[in-house]
Formats: sequence, C-alpha cells, structure tokens
Amino acid sequence: IFFILLSVLYFIGAIFLLNLSKVNIHLWFNSFHSVCCDYFFRYCTEIGNGVTIFTIAVIIYFFDKRLAWTIGLSALFAGVTVQLIKHFVFPEVMRPSAVIDHLYLVKGVLMNKMYSFPSGHTATSFAMFSVLVFYFKKKRLKLLFLIFALLVGYSRIYLSQHFLVDVYFGSIVGVVFAIIMYYFFFVKVRTNEK
Repeated sequence: IFFILLSVLYFIGAIFLLNLSKVNIHLWFNSFHSVCCDYFFRYCTEIGNGVTIFTIAVIIYFFDKRLAWTIGLSALFAGVTVQLIKHFVFPEVMRPSAVIDHLYLVKGVLMNKMYSFPSGHTATSFAMFSVLVFYFKKKRLKLLFLIFALLVGYSRIYLSQHFLVDVYFGSIVGVVFAIIMYYFFFVKVRTNEK
C-alpha cells in the first residue's frame, strides 16, 4: 500500500513539475494559509530536523536496537547526501523567498535564501517514516507514517522554505536510503544470522 500510494503521489507530482514552473506551483500552494496551519506547520516541520530524528532513534534504541540503527543511519545518509547535493552540485538554487516577491510568510520563521535543492527535512523525515512503514505490519500504521512524512514535506512548502521540486527529490532520497538500510539491517543481517 505504501509504495502504491507513494507512486501515485510521485506521478501526480511529476505531472505538476513537468507542466508548470516551480514558481507558479509555489504561488498556488502559498495561496492556502490560516493561523491554525501557520502554527501547526511551524512545529510539524521540526520532525524533519536531524536532532529530532536522532532523539527518536535514541528512544527507540531502548526497545529495538536494530530499528534504531536503521532509522538513524537512514536519516544520516539521506541528510548528508542532500547537504552534499545542495552545497556542491546545486549551490546556486535559491529558496522561494529569495525568488518570489510578496509571499505569505509565517511570522517567526527564519527564512533561508540559499541551498534550496533538495529538501533536507523532507529527506530525513521520509527516511525515518519509510523505515517505520517497512518495520510495522499494520496497514493503519503504515498509512499514518506516510501521512506524517507527507506533512513534513508539505510543511517545507507551506513555510516557503522549499519549492515542490525540492521536496519531491528530497523524499526520493529519503525513501532510497530507507530501503537500503532496511535491507541491510532486516534482510541481509537476518539472513546471515541464520
């Protein structure tokens, strides 16, 4: 279910990205805002912060060491990869507030101007939540984790910290590292233990 829903979302996202400019897409997203959403997304975005994810991994470590390592390393590799891409491959890509005038901006949020592509918060949150989707068997939990990952990704657009294209590719980086680390810790290692 996770991969089906994610594939549908990637397909829809690709249609947007191939047919509209990133500025027009962002302006459309930026037209939807409210005080309640301002408050919610200002704090929701922090789930994708590396400190938050590693805190969660440390807490999980006391219950399941293998899961904690999988989450921690998935997020670490996703985060480092994104930072390398931002700073050394696409350093000139500017963030929405540096490109578009007259955006609705959430008060109290520090607006970054540089290193937009891809989104680090999205990459690390998708890494963590994808691992949790693979780990837990209940479909409701899988759907819940996908929703959490999407909310963090959307928060980056809502707060005008990233364009849709940044979030789109950040999520792919996160999912790829989640698959690699989950395979290593839960498939390959368990096979070797037998």
